[in-house]
Amino acid sequence: MQSSIAGLTDLEARVLAARGAGPVTHTLPGLLGIYLTDIERGALRLQQAILKHEQIVVIADYDCDGATSCAVAVAGLRALGGTVGYVVPDRMVHGYGISPSVVDLARERYPHARVLMTVDNGILGHSGITHAANLGMDVVVTDHHLPGDSIPIDAVAVIDPSRDDDISGLNKLAGVGVALWLVVATKKMLAQVGHETPALNFLLPYVAIGTVADMVPLDAANRVLVTVGLDRMRTGQAPVGVEALIKESGSLSKYLTTQDIGFGMGPRINAAGRLDTMDAGIDLLLATDPKEARRLARLLTETNEARKRLQKEATDDVSSMLDFAFTDDMRAIVRGSADWHPGIVGLVASRLKENFHRPSFVFSLADGYAKGSGRSIPGFHLKDALEEVARRCPGVLAKFGGHAMAAGATLTSAEALAQFEAVFSDIAKERISEEMLNSVLYSDGPMPTLTLDSAARLLRHPWGQGFEAPAFDDSAIIESVKAMGQGGLHWKIEARIGGRAGKTTVVLFNQPEPVVGQEVQLYLQPGLNTWQGKTNVQWLGRVLH
Repeated sequence: MQSSIAGLTDLEARVLAARGAGPVTHTLPGLLGIYLTDIERGALRLQQAILKHEQIVVIADYDCDGATSCAVAVAGLRALGGTVGYVVPDRMVHGYGISPSVVDLARERYPHARVLMTVDNGILGHSGITHAANLGMDVVVTDHHLPGDSIPIDAVAVIDPSRDDDISGLNKLAGVGVALWLVVATKKMLAQVGHETPALNFLLPYVAIGTVADMVPLDAANRVLVTVGLDRMRTGQAPVGVEALIKESGSLSKYLTTQDIGFGMGPRINAAGRLDTMDAGIDLLLATDPKEARRLARLLTETNEARKRLQKEATDDVSSMLDFAFTDDMRAIVRGSADWHPGIVGLVASRLKENFHRPSFVFSLADGYAKGSGRSIPGFHLKDALEEVARRCPGVLAKFGGHAMAAGATLTSAEALAQFEAVFSDIAKERISEEMLNSVLYSDGPMPTLTLDSAARLLRHPWGQGFEAPAFDDSAIIESVKAMGQGGLHWKIEARIGGRAGKTTVVLFNQPEPVVGQEVQLYLQPGLNTWQGKTNVQWLGRVLH
């Protein structure tokens, strides 16, 4: 049934209203006109570099946000006439962000480099930026992470909406969003001096992918960015590499959703940086030859399958430890092992946080180092907690950074893990109340009847972090159970839901085996599943009780 709000069904209107929102209106030009601190200084330096034909080198990060940010910067500045290359750190060799060794790598690959532009990093890169300045290179920082005690003083411009002196209100942007702001500002400055500039709409799919994959809150600004990017991908206007990625992940452009990005496309790009270098992911995004794009997309799928295996092994290891060690009065989980690849510790921490609803930090102790990643629960600010660890125990943390809900840390040694665990756990006990330990699920009511068309309409909106996807709960009687995959954790059930006469197929992930004939309460989320070119409605479920 059509609602009184133009273009929305009653169900869409009701679900959006429950989140305090209506449909996204495409006000991208007005949004991009909002001023970010230092944006003019950064755009002016890039304008000069383009007009003078100076070499620009983009310093990227090794996750999906970093890869898409790099694609926006490289493709966007090249379209504006720039001479642009890129360098992405090797997680195992260089660590995170613009460091002196990464600056040296950029200089080695591009001896005539005059300008370095960081994307999704740089706000904490003081030493690397100073090193670049001493070598005669100007650095323009674009980042979205929280700053430290000071802003890098040797940078030409530091564009980060999380700066204390930035009043844009855009501090929820992903790194790819900040990169877009600078490229658009550079286009405007070039136009002011009569330089012919093309449209940059082709960059919007990169922005949508990076924003969803980085799990930043989908506030009003980010919903606009994701919506316009999805619209281009759904209408066949995606770059060659993105189109190959859509097909490789088993999705159809026509029905593309944020779920497809979050669970299909994003993990494939992320896998490159987790287990190898991000070059394959960036090369795919920048690809112009369809055959090469298909090859790279397939390579990322293979890498992602390897990532899944490593992640499962590490998750099983931690779960075995916690079978004996976890108690209800624990406020945090900290674990480490020399057997865990540093590229998957964040994923393992995320799974622990979901399973136990506790802030979780997981460390790889390989080669004597202790590199970790953490995930948090609402109300416990992870970066603030790390700052408190550093204050109480100055010799434990070598470096750290991040946000409220996700952070990374490197310890001074593997032996420092026990002290980190003790102090971090103490801070969690002080700051986490009993109420915060209650995991809350939000429901939009009883399960509705959805056709492919009505499901596609509902799921076309930019659902994600802080703007949760539609979910329902209803009573059900389980009629049949079939195991999926290996390990005895995934099930396909047939159930009579909400008193309906017919059966509904529901997929359950990471849950105990359901019992045929049992009456349960199901938490249900609609999705679209494409198999052999045909798309159907698929319900994902969770047994509540």
